[in-house]
Amino acid sequence: MTDLSTTDRICLCLLGAEREGDGAVTTAALLDALGVGERAFTDHFDAISSLSAAKSRGLVAATESSTDDGATRYELTETGRSNARAVEAELRDRRVAVETPSGRDRLAVGEAAERFDLTLSALVGRLVGDVLVVDDAATAVDPVTSPFVGRAETLTWLGERLESAGTESVTPVRLEGEPGVGKTALLDALADQAADRGALALVGQCSRATEAPYGPVRDALASLPDAERERALAPLSPTASTEAEPDATAADGGNPPDPEELDERREALFADVAAALSSVADDRPVVLAVDDAQWIDRPTALLLASLSAALADDDFLVVAATYPSDGADTLSAAFAEVDRDPATRTLGPFDRETTGNLVAELVGTRAVPDRFVDAVHDHAGGNPLFVTEAVTWLLDEGLVRPETGRYPDADADLPVPETAAAAVTDRLDALDDATRALVETASLVGTTVPERVLVSASDHDPSTVRERVALLVESRLWERDGDQVRFVSDVVRRAVRDAVPEADRPEYHRRIADAFADADDAAEAVDDAVEGADGASGDTGAVADAAAAAAHHYDAAGCPAAAVDAALEAAEYATDVYAHEVAVEACEQAVESARAADDETAVVSAMKLQGETYYAVGDLDEAARCFEYVRERSNDPERVLQMYTREGTVDLKRGEFDAARESFEAFLDYHGTVDADPPKGEALSNLGAVALMQGEFGTAREYFERAVDRQGERDDAVGQARSLDNLGIVERKEGNYERAASIHRRSVERFREEGDRNDVARALGNLGHVAMERGDTGTAREAFAETLELKRAIGDPYGEAKSLDNLGIVDGMDGDYDRARDRIERARALKAEVGDDHGAAQAVLHHATADRRAGDYDAARERYEEALERLRAVGDRSREGKALGGLGLVAWETGDADAAVDRLSSAVDVFEETGEEATRARYRGALGAVELARGNVEVGRSLRADALATLSQTEERFAEVTVLRHHAEVEHEHGDSDRARDLHEQARDLLASTDASLGTEREKVAALGDRLAE
Repeated sequence: MTDLSTTDRICLCLLGAEREGDGAVTTAALLDALGVGERAFTDHFDAISSLSAAKSRGLVAATESSTDDGATRYELTETGRSNARAVEAELRDRRVAVETPSGRDRLAVGEAAERFDLTLSALVGRLVGDVLVVDDAATAVDPVTSPFVGRAETLTWLGERLESAGTESVTPVRLEGEPGVGKTALLDALADQAADRGALALVGQCSRATEAPYGPVRDALASLPDAERERALAPLSPTASTEAEPDATAADGGNPPDPEELDERREALFADVAAALSSVADDRPVVLAVDDAQWIDRPTALLLASLSAALADDDFLVVAATYPSDGADTLSAAFAEVDRDPATRTLGPFDRETTGNLVAELVGTRAVPDRFVDAVHDHAGGNPLFVTEAVTWLLDEGLVRPETGRYPDADADLPVPETAAAAVTDRLDALDDATRALVETASLVGTTVPERVLVSASDHDPSTVRERVALLVESRLWERDGDQVRFVSDVVRRAVRDAVPEADRPEYHRRIADAFADADDAAEAVDDAVEGADGASGDTGAVADAAAAAAHHYDAAGCPAAAVDAALEAAEYATDVYAHEVAVEACEQAVESARAADDETAVVSAMKLQGETYYAVGDLDEAARCFEYVRERSNDPERVLQMYTREGTVDLKRGEFDAARESFEAFLDYHGTVDADPPKGEALSNLGAVALMQGEFGTAREYFERAVDRQGERDDAVGQARSLDNLGIVERKEGNYERAASIHRRSVERFREEGDRNDVARALGNLGHVAMERGDTGTAREAFAETLELKRAIGDPYGEAKSLDNLGIVDGMDGDYDRARDRIERARALKAEVGDDHGAAQAVLHHATADRRAGDYDAARERYEEALERLRAVGDRSREGKALGGLGLVAWETGDADAAVDRLSSAVDVFEETGEEATRARYRGALGAVELARGNVEVGRSLRADALATLSQTEERFAEVTVLRHHAEVEHEHGDSDRARDLHEQARDLLASTDASLGTEREKVAALGDRLAE
């Protein structure tokens, strides 16, 4: 009955409700009476628009319910009642075709209503055009009651994993599948199943659009009860994280934010969230599920992985739904970092039988022709979403009527998957202006929309907006999620979004951006109107989301200046919670927007923060580019000084020592020409570090001592302790081991008091080096093992690699060559992975030494040559000398005396240049043994005497014993047994005078004594 409007039908429904004594009717009940099914989204638009029209014409009155459901209820006004009676009277005598399984007839509407025991409104709901389709008991063949089609086995598997959570066998779960295969439906079913079993399901969703870090997890945690929610969300608040730690990106003159320190803080943040969730899991099992994880950012992925590892022994399960992956995605990398290998289930398209089950559920009966199921399956490729959309559209259009056995005859009658969504746009024009603007606004915001944003972005008064929101929720187009709403169907949302006219989009985006930028004020307005609205204010994470969203929408609106401010706010929040990868993206957006606005000052500010965030994630080349850009274009002297320091620190990290020296010296030169007073101690200490790396120990000592004085004047206790620790390295390099050890021990104590694990680990590592060079491998091993433990706890791959490298050296000294080479190779790979080329070259040098000690001379020679080339490239003279010395020892041990003399002599020259007297003496001793073996007895013995005299003034007993043993062996081989025994006796006396293990030297000296006794 095509001329009967939906407004008239609404009036008929309400009149019928009055007669049956139902009184006022809810939106949902009214939609049911109109015959609007849950999936008939196009009809929802028509119904709610007609309901609004009926209200505006005075036909219908709305009242707020006094019951707990809070639903709006509708009833006829006197005018509406008169209209309904007039429509009813006119309708009764009209004739329609009546179609039943037994045939077709024509009857008056009133007569048909009486025959089939239907109200007029119910009868109208069954009309398809002017045809009445009657459903009787004969048509309801084998009705379908299955609530969940096609994934029951996977749902059971997920339930079993949740029940087994906390055991060693349960790992995180990864659900993979193409869009539309049912991942979201499976997570919803898992949440329902968990609730039925007394467990707690926390579900969040990733967004393709820019959002604040940890957003999906924060959304999930918002479902916790009040006290537990507050504790779990607190660590993800920038206020909480920055109160606990100083600002890692503060605008001072010191070094840029240190990646190791920031990683440590992020690990601490993750540990706080884990502790909160562990207490929740003590009471009941918890499943944390994240949907659309193909769009997850790295910080959020790391948080998920960290929670999975930290709560492995709790009743806690992590589930992530994502597109198929080859294992190289962000989520896989995060789980790999914590050695958690997710159990993966891949959801494919439905087979023919399962498609048939889904079609049967959709049409409400199993009596569906095979040809129709075949056509739907082939057309949709077994994709559950496409099957649902296609069949629902056919039902809505009346092309499928199971009551009468009507089904399409050919594939041509089936819609393409987008058809149902396209049909939605045809109904938008029917909506009143307020409702249409609200729906279009929400479609541009995204999957979930804070209600306060809809209120703020609308030009209608708040009460009208809230009324329309309630209407859309009650009509099942939207569903409420706390203080947010979301489209029930994302297909509908995308269809509405795509239908928004291009000319209207900038204004929509500007309004949305303003609403997000004013998130705090909007939240307060909603709080005033809706008391007790959950999460309406006070959530710093929500403020961060608002900043990221504002930046996106200002950019889309063509307002670059406003986009810059919002993007920088989002970047600063991400930095505050140590999500630097997200901060990098926000900074990039800020830079682009600033350039679009032709605002060079804003570009410089954005580039500064961008450089600091690049440094924090280890992208040193990009960090250097940003810092140089800021320095060259800044008119602020203090900022110029900051950039000199940052550039030098990057160069130092990359092993570009000359460039680093230039930057730090430029800092001091520029500082003397301007009226600025950032701390100079850091620059002096950094210059000392450069000199130390290049073997200029006297210069390094001078810089460190000046830095100590400067930092003392400024009461910089931590900076002063770091500079003192560096002085300990100089003492070690010059062979003053006791003084070096004393300094490092004091540093360890100071840093433990400060609670800085990074500095504790650094000082312990230096103490281990002192012990190692004294031959005390036991003490060295203890120090390096604790350093490794600290670095792993912090999550510092640089420090972990160095600790592994050092432990490998100790293993080699103790004769465990296989373990030594394994550890050193792992260290080299880690250093290469994080871009530490200088550290990787050092690992190659140490691997070569382990090869030499194991007697694998060809491998040792090859690695020493590689290390020599790489160390020369970075200007590390001290280790260059060690590579030369190693090549000399390989040549000696393989019988090439000439090459040995050449290489060892070069090494001695290097250490004479660097001032490392103890190391120079060690290689002079080796050179003396070679000369002695060649028959140059006087030269060899003279070199030996000189080397032993120098070593006796140090505490490097390992090197002293080694020189004595080598010379005793050569003297014995050349027939001077008395001299050999004398040297052997000196070596034994040295061994007896120390408790240090001295690696394998004790065994080697004992073996030499046995040979001399034969």
